Amino acid sequence: MQEEDAAREVVDAAIKVHSALGPGLLESAYQTAWNTNCCDASCAFESRSLFPFITPT
Repeated sequence: MQEEDAAREVVDAAIKVHSALGPGLLESAYQTAWNTNCCDASCAFESRSLFPFITPT
């Protein structure tokens, strides 16, 4: 899958989740719905992965 196709799928899924739930919920509600949506679509994903963050000095 090309990067552009993958990005399109991610954005489409995010729009689907937000449209279904509506605005104004906590981030955790959207995250739960997102995870469920990705599992239903058999997408490989990693929820809340950590990465190093280095601040400029």
